[in-house]
Parts: sequence; C-alpha cells; structure tokens
Amino acid sequence: MDTALSSVPSVRYQHAALALILLLICLTTTSFIGSVLTQCTFDPVPCYDLDAQILNDTALAPFRYRVLAPAVMRLVAKPDDRGAWFSAGLLVHIAAFATIYTSLYLRLSAEVGKAKTLIGLCVMALLLMFAFNRYFLTPTSIIEVALLCLLLVTWRNIWVVLTLVVLASFNRETALLLVAVYAALVGKAGIKRSSALLLIWAAITAGLHVALGAAAHVQGFEGTLKINITHLGHGILINLVMLPVWLLAIAGYRKNLNPIDRRFLWIALLYMGAVFVGGILDESARMALPAEVLILPLALHGLPSLASD
Repeated sequence: MDTALSSVPSVRYQHAALALILLLICLTTTSFIGSVLTQCTFDPVPCYDLDAQILNDTALAPFRYRVLAPAVMRLVAKPDDRGAWFSAGLLVHIAAFATIYTSLYLRLSAEVGKAKTLIGLCVMALLLMFAFNRYFLTPTSIIEVALLCLLLVTWRNIWVVLTLVVLASFNRETALLLVAVYAALVGKAGIKRSSALLLIWAAITAGLHVALGAAAHVQGFEGTLKINITHLGHGILINLVMLPVWLLAIAGYRKNLNPIDRRFLWIALLYMGAVFVGGILDESARMALPAEVLILPLALHGLPSLASD
C-alpha cells in the first residue's frame, strides 16, 4: 500500500512535467514567431538573403562555413520562397525546442529536486524568449543549443557523441564547446576520445574553409568593436538582465561539490569571454544560451532549498 501510494506523486509529477514542457514549447514557439517574423519583415536580408548566400557559397565569414542549418531547410524549401523558408526555419526551431526541454528535464531530474527541475525549465524558456530580441531565422544557434543538451544526457555513448560533434561542426565553428564539455565529463580516463573529437572538429572546420574558399569577415574585429561601442548601453543592459543566472551559479558553485558542474562553470566563463571579445554584445542573449545551459544546474543549486526537494 505504501509503495503504491508513494508512486502516485511521481506519476502526477511526470504528467505535470510533460504538460509544462508542451506549454513551454508552445510559448517559446509563439514568441519566436512574433519576434522573428517582425524582424524578417523589417530586415529580410539576414532572414532570407544570407541563407541564399550560404547555399551559393558567396556569404562572408563566418556565415559561409555554417552550412548545416540552411542545408536542412533546403530539403523542404528555397530561400526565394520566403513563406516556405520561414516555415522550414520554424519547423526546425520547434524540433529544437522539444529537444532542449526534454533533454534538460532528464538532466535536471538527475541533478536537482523536482521543484527546481520545473523552475529550471521555466528559466530556460525565459532565456530563449529573451534571446529572440536579436535573432536570425536560420536555426544555427538553436541547433547548437539542442546538440549540446543532447550531449549532456547521451555522453556515455561515444558514437552518439561523435555524431553530435560532427553535426555541430558543420553547423557552427563553436562546436569546439561540445568537445570541451565532453572532455570535462570523461576526464583523464577519456582523454584519447576527447583528443579524437578535437581532431574531427578541427578537420571539419579546416575542410569547410578549404572547400568553400576564403572569405572576408562580415564585420572584422574593428567593425565589431565599433558596433559594440555604438550600442554599448544596449549591450550592457542585455547582460545585466542575464546577470542573476550567473550570480546564482556562483552561489551554487560554493554549495555544490559536484566537480563536473564546477568545470562547466569555468568552461562557460571562457566561452563568454570569447563572446565578449569577438561577438556583438547586443546579440549576447542569443550567444550566451550554450553557456547558460551549462551553468543552469549550479544556478538552481544556488536557490534556497525547497520543501519538495
């Protein structure tokens, strides 16, 4: 009797979690449509023309070498048919949202309590919707986040990890982050596998540059610096909005002795350092998503203990 009764809350919790995930997918999708459709209406170049340039091998760096997302979308649409192209991007985003929330639920359930798991899903939804403030239609960034979330729950299967790293390498040069995360997970015992993944990432990245040819950078360091200075106030405001998550992660670092979560915080800080040096600050809400995925468990540990946990 006691066993049967104790299983009831678990079943109810799973149903509640599933309902929350479905709700968050709907909310995130609605936010994506509203934000990105508006941006594509007023500035169609980064939504449609850029993808056509990537497919024609005429895009500037670094976009020329981010081939996975446009290639997937081209399976069902063409950039010159803007309605169909937007729909293709939307479908990929919905699949990515489902992957992110499901993987995150599995990961958080194993690391934090039930209540904090649900809180973490809601926080992730807010971070995603906030990222749509400056966002491209092409799902390059969200694919990166989805692949990272998958790696964090499948890392014990090297063949799955290999597939994820290969896909991420064709998607974006920052696939190096997945290699670093895997290395942090396996430690010294998996150094050979980590080194092999690093070589695969380097080979794909270099191969894309050789196969597609050299291209001038879309902004260059000087151009990026000018943009950041011009929009400094907006960039600072965006990062201040995300600051509470980082402060909670630092608090969680002091409370949680899990060495892997601690390594993830340092990896996330190094990643964000690269974002601040080479990225456009008022796009950092989008670029920070992979780092926020890494530190989310620590941030939840930084919250006060909850009765249900």
